[in-house]
Amino acid sequence: PVRKTSEQASKNWKEKISLLNIDGNHEYKFAKQDLQLWLKHLDDNGIVVCHDAFAPYPEVFKAVKEEIFDKNFGYVGINDSQIFAVKNKKSNFQKPFIILASNIWHNEKLPYFLRDFIVKRLLKLFYLNKIMIRVMLNLF
Repeated sequence: PVRKTSEQASKNWKEKISLLNIDGNHEYKFAKQDLQLWLKHLDDNGIVVCHDAFAPYPEVFKAVKEEIFDKNFGYVGINDSQIFAVKNKKSNFQKPFIILASNIWHNEKLPYFLRDFIVKRLLKLFYLNKIMIRVMLNLF
């Protein structure tokens, strides 16, 4: 553990990182800054895990979408509120399902029980089903 702010710690960081866990401030500007500061240190095929990125923090999800989904990360998955991604992997059928699930989860016009049912019961089959993941990854 490094007991400094992300900005302070990243200034002198020289090593490549194979497993990066980001759990910081939930405001958009800070979440985006953490990702920008640290993703450049991630090894090719390294894994990044972002805590509270799926729910209930839409600002963290927005930063993750911009810095991970829309960039050089392929395989992306969810484990509870954490989003994880592998750098430089080419295929990922799950991204659209995760984005759809996040949009539904954060849509406060829908009743909570309906959002919960759709995201945790229906869409979860697509983004957590290991058999489906293996089948789809073998297709690409």
